Amino acid sequence: MVTLPPVFVETKLPGYFLKLDTMEIYSIKIDGVLKKIKHRKANQWNNFRSGYQVSHQGTRRWLDDAYLKTIKPHDSVIDVK
Repeated sequence: MVTLPPVFVETKLPGYFLKLDTMEIYSIKIDGVLKKIKHRKANQWNNFRSGYQVSHQGTRRWLDDAYLKTIKPHDSVIDVK
């Protein structure tokens, strides 16, 4: 079992975690290694959206910066199965 420190908070998509002190998104791989996701700036090709483009069940999804600012820290430690 992988245990993440309290600085990591779950997002609305499973497998993606927000690091609160740097406001960066990380994904967790099958062996328990965290991988940093690249932040994408707003431009005309992504409909002027700023945030992180992630994949959930084979579909591209956006985690916007506005959504990430609304995430609150949890008091519990997250256990990843």
